[in-house]
Amino acid sequence: MTPPMRPLRLEAIHDELSRPETLLPISEVALKWGFTHMGRFAASYRSAFGQYPSDTVRRARGFCGWKRFGCARQFRWRCGRR
Repeated sequence: MTPPMRPLRLEAIHDELSRPETLLPISEVALKWGFTHMGRFAASYRSAFGQYPSDTVRRARGFCGWKRFGCARQFRWRCGRR
């Protein structure tokens, strides 16, 4: 993959994963856009967007992991819903 195309492909993947109706696994979406090494893809994605692809999918589907923190107040803070 040429370096100038990488940001465009990452942006397309981010847009696709941000839609709640996307039901494809993250690996399928990454492969569709030309990423064949999932570890490098996840690192590039995190570098570009500050979160892992799985975090984007969780947010798009309405789950932010609030049970990990144990209370609704922290849930609102974690999800940006103050």
